[in-house]
Amino acid sequence: SSGINAEYGRLGYHKLLLSGVNAVWCCVSNTNQDLFLERGGIPILLSLLEKCPPSMQNLVLGALLDLTEDPRAVSHVVTWRGVGQVTAVSLLVSLWRQEETAMGVKRDLNNIMIDPGCPLQGIEQQQSEVSAHALSSTPTLAILD
Repeated sequence: SSGINAEYGRLGYHKLLLSGVNAVWCCVSNTNQDLFLERGGIPILLSLLEKCPPSMQNLVLGALLDLTEDPRAVSHVVTWRGVGQVTAVSLLVSLWRQEETAMGVKRDLNNIMIDPGCPLQGIEQQQSEVSAHALSSTPTLAILD
């Protein structure tokens, strides 16, 4: 019983956080960007990105991407420091490497990609015999990875 309640609590928290980020993104992307920048919204989103589960990272990254189209946002990104004084660049590189690992991108002992011809090809794409011209009604192998 307590396990069910704990799981529901995590799921409820995740849904609330996801809805909150989506609401902020929708409100800020069109009209309130100046106020969002002035009130420290970029550092808050970066801190959230640092702590949120991988399933939410795309939404936070999308919001940050939209916001950083404004040149005034760049200084907020550059000056941000996370846990252990991690910079935004370090965080983004870390997320990139985690995504590569999850996709099964292979690297050698010097951390160089083994297959530069298909650098982001994941396990699903490597093992598939489906051609690049598959039916449009099926998800692409990149999405499946």
